Amino acid sequence: MPKFIVVYHSPASEWELPAEELRARTDAELRAWAAWAADAGARLSEPGALLGDAHSVTHSGTSRPILNGTATAYSFLEAADMAEATALLQTHPHIADTPGATIDVYEVLPWPEVGAAA
Repeated sequence: MPKFIVVYHSPASEWELPAEELRARTDAELRAWAAWAADAGARLSEPGALLGDAHSVTHSGTSRPILNGTATAYSFLEAADMAEATALLQTHPHIADTPGATIDVYEVLPWPEVGAAA
């Protein structure tokens, strides 16, 4: 069954909330995510983890942390196709409870074999 990486993005405004409000929202969001994960069942093949600040690496060096609308978590799904994967995410609490939040879904593809293109 095809595998998909799911990348959750949060708006920078989420990090500007007062500490008490942020903690209360985090607790509620964790409960909502757990309920969604239970509904997803085995299709959620890896719950993933939270992500720290991103840095961009280029040929000229590494950037400072990127904070605006950055990726904040990831997980892996298994689904018959992209339509099924995205349909499963339509009810995800990340986009239901956080204005400006987005979820990107990428199908995980195998690396081509060396010399296979010849």
